[in-house]
Amino acid sequence: MRSIAEYQTAHIEGAVSRPLDSISTASWPKTADIVLYCSGKG
Repeated sequence: MRSIAEYQTAHIEGAVSRPLDSISTASWPKTADIVLYCSGKG
């Protein structure tokens, strides 16, 4: 959702950066809170 450079500059504590094309919701825990965020551009 954000570039590596943006992630390295600043990110939410505990955040994990993953390429968008590698994200599969099938593997997400059914009871976990998942938060996605982006740069707000585009």
